Amino acid sequence: MSFFLQSTFGPIRVGSSMATFLFGVLTVQMHIYYKHQEFSGDPPLLKLLVVVVWLTELTHQIFLGHLLHWFTISCFGTLNIYIIQPPPTFSAVILTTTITAFLVSTFFLYRIWASTRNIVLAAVGAILITGRFVASCIAASFSIRALSFTAFFTHGKSVMITAWACSAASDLFLTLALCYNLHSRQRAAIYRTAKIIDRLMMLCVATGMLTSISTIALTICFLTMDNGVWAAFFLPISRMFSTSLLVSLNVRRSLRHAGSSMIIEMESRSQASHQQGSKDSSSWAPLQVMIMRETFRNTPNLRSEEHIVEN
Repeated sequence: MSFFLQSTFGPIRVGSSMATFLFGVLTVQMHIYYKHQEFSGDPPLLKLLVVVVWLTELTHQIFLGHLLHWFTISCFGTLNIYIIQPPPTFSAVILTTTITAFLVSTFFLYRIWASTRNIVLAAVGAILITGRFVASCIAASFSIRALSFTAFFTHGKSVMITAWACSAASDLFLTLALCYNLHSRQRAAIYRTAKIIDRLMMLCVATGMLTSISTIALTICFLTMDNGVWAAFFLPISRMFSTSLLVSLNVRRSLRHAGSSMIIEMESRSQASHQQGSKDSSSWAPLQVMIMRETFRNTPNLRSEEHIVEN
């Protein structure tokens, strides 16, 4: 009995706790987004996307709370919980996770398209994202009709693995595509601008690889372990998607300030050189400031998602 509780209810408790914590982080990020006036110029669709994602995550959190209560309270003392029919909130958790992942991945895919205009990259990303969405919706429908958890895992196993495989592949693909695009722009940028691009690449890897690694770990645990450890990775994974969206939007503020400080610093050096009467410095410093401004203005991903605002 003790081992059953630890291997089944334990991972569910850990996963729900992580999801609740990340929902708080998401709410703080949303408050930051709407608090700063710098983002007031974002298009209405982008603001609507933020609201829809947050509301979807709020709905997911409510369903997750009921699911946790069902496992730990309503079914307390049940030795074989896998023969019981899943509650409706189990399907709702799968569906809300699917919606969040689809919205966030579509946003990042559009960012790649807006920056590169590469039809091949956009098509491959769209196929992977659509495959994950369709497979996840089929898995949710299986969970609604299943008479027990055992029946759901038996009939929906292949669909769930397909959905998770498409999820890991799409996240990895989007991360590599964004990093490649940034790296290609980095070679044409001057040193200080390249440092900002390095920060963007690190952010892309940190947010994109987190969901990929979690999905891979989820799949491995589901295939190799005959318990509920996989739930510890599955329940908070939607928060990772939504948090990556808000972080990528809010990071624009620090990048703007970094770019402005670089321009101010270089203008100060230019003025100092001009006052000292340095003939060489006064000739090339204003040009360097101009290059910095043009590079910062014409590099879409250097300003992160702000390229979408202009398009």
